[in-house]
Amino acid sequence: MKVLELTCEPILHGGQEAFIFNCLENIVDKDVSIDVLTLYYCKNDHYQEIAQYHGSKIYELNIDFKPGKSRRLIKRPLRRFLEKNKYNIAHIHSGSISALAYSAEIARKASIEHVIVHSHSTGVNNIKHKLIQSYFSYKFKRYVTTYCACSVEAGLMKFPKSVSDKIVILKNGVDLERFKYDSENREKIRRRLSIPQDAYLVGQIGRFTFEKNQQYTISIAKKIKQKEENIYFLFIGDGELREQAKELARNNNYIIFIDSQDDVWKYYSAFDLLVLPSIYEGIPLVSIEAQSNGLPILASNGVSKEIEINDNVVRVDLRNKEKWVEIINNHKLLRMTSVERLIMSGWDIKGVADKIIGIYYNEVE
Repeated sequence: MKVLELTCEPILHGGQEAFIFNCLENIVDKDVSIDVLTLYYCKNDHYQEIAQYHGSKIYELNIDFKPGKSRRLIKRPLRRFLEKNKYNIAHIHSGSISALAYSAEIARKASIEHVIVHSHSTGVNNIKHKLIQSYFSYKFKRYVTTYCACSVEAGLMKFPKSVSDKIVILKNGVDLERFKYDSENREKIRRRLSIPQDAYLVGQIGRFTFEKNQQYTISIAKKIKQKEENIYFLFIGDGELREQAKELARNNNYIIFIDSQDDVWKYYSAFDLLVLPSIYEGIPLVSIEAQSNGLPILASNGVSKEIEINDNVVRVDLRNKEKWVEIINNHKLLRMTSVERLIMSGWDIKGVADKIIGIYYNEVE
């Protein structure tokens, strides 16, 4: 069985590509051959090594990546690739309705019988979104064989209402052992970044994009620093809005920026709190990774309620900025360990990988 994991975003250090390669590492079946295709480009040496180790190939179409713009440009290059490279199953990953729909259409027209679309995010449920969802509804119903999503909300926001009872929820599983708290990593990373060992460190991990809302965290940081001396903020990630965020934080040496990290799991141990001020999001992978570490989370209501697995996860409306300041400033949320709860709730990557293999075999039987 030949499977193509097709991601409609670049392969960098985001949650979507992390999910794909986490699964690739944990799918152990000699009868299943998996390749990965990005419509854009791959800039992650760690994922290249994983693919090579598991006998998989990473293909790049190198289409010009323009977030928020029309995805029509993907159609011709993708068609040429799929006509040349044959697969039994195309598993298409994206947070974009149009990218999922266009890719599914091209895959079926290229004679791939089994097409799985996988929604990795929610969105803003406004008139524009509803029009886009309605416009692509026909393509989904005609060309897709299986619908998957990281959460119920992520599925309902992307796919036609008529298929809502057919959506398979695939949780963003993680390697729970890898993300366990490690005091040595805490000490080493803080020393490397010149952050005092007794300081309170707030972290945010993710691409610098509109929906991730790093500028909100920076505004909070400035308010808190007026009251709290021994506090630092660490941003990890790349993205089109990074320079804008750095400009907002200029001349504030307690706000630190570093690039995306291949060993990002080590940084959770250095944090005292993870913040997720997203304007909208499904179940971000970082929220599960953080809870594997026992790290508390302060998130916006734009993040799915489904992230509330451990008891030290709190969601607060972005409009209530004073509440955000109070929670961070008073160190109200404490680290806790509850890996058993994550396992029982189905967040272990090994169980998720087994579920995916089951879906692939159900497709071809």
